[in-house]
Amino acid sequence: MFSSCFVLLRGRISIGASTYFCSNILPSLMKSFSQKYPGIQFSVTEDSYTPNLKKALRKGGIDLAMSSNTYPENEFDCRIYEREALILAVPAAVFHHARQESACSNTPRSCSL
Repeated sequence: MFSSCFVLLRGRISIGASTYFCSNILPSLMKSFSQKYPGIQFSVTEDSYTPNLKKALRKGGIDLAMSSNTYPENEFDCRIYEREALILAVPAAVFHHARQESACSNTPRSCSL
């Protein structure tokens, strides 16, 4: 991902990201990027509040942001890094009870979060 965005031999890339990205995604990305571009240093700012990341991008405080939220396309050039499935888990008894209720009703049910 990073290698297609930057053509640098030496320098610093400043990244703003949520706790999730800082803990789970960035370490392996930064390691592989650093092996390919050893002259590049990273600066990481952890902030899970998207408006702060947008503000930092606008003011030049960070070079890029990793976030699960949307950014206005007229203001930011965005790329999807990865899509993932989200799983909702509930105790089996809750699911079993819900199945029994829906079996007794012919009315379609929807779920909104």
